[in-house]
Amino acid sequence: MSNKKIVDDLEESVKWFNKQWPVVTINSIWLSLVGLFLTSFLFKENIELQTMNNWISLVLGLIATLLSIISLILSFYNLEKGNELNEKNIKVLRELQGSIEKKLEKIESLQNKTNDAVEGWLNQRPKSESVSSSEDDWVREKDSDWGLW
Repeated sequence: MSNKKIVDDLEESVKWFNKQWPVVTINSIWLSLVGLFLTSFLFKENIELQTMNNWISLVLGLIATLLSIISLILSFYNLEKGNELNEKNIKVLRELQGSIEKKLEKIESLQNKTNDAVEGWLNQRPKSESVSSSEDDWVREKDSDWGLW
């Protein structure tokens, strides 16, 4: 049996038991009491309170054992579902990381093109005669602070 088939079977069992566990428990107790009274009529014996107490204790013990086994199965099912979810999350995060890296590369490329265009414009602009060379150097220093050079 494949792992996927086992998980699917467990999922169906979990859904059924989730809906039916109160009915199963109540019916088990009710049927055991009816069985106890029927056997008392068949064997023509009176049921004592001690006998009824012992019988109910036995039935509740069996139900508790059954619920413990089902709880164990559910824990394995939840573990398997958690692993599945973890794998899906890792896959989505890797796709997201790849997408972010592509966007960052695109942004870096656009930034480089913009820097080249601004640098080209600064190099091609005519130097005005009213601006002294020391003021022009000051402007270039400030531009280099912004990463334009």
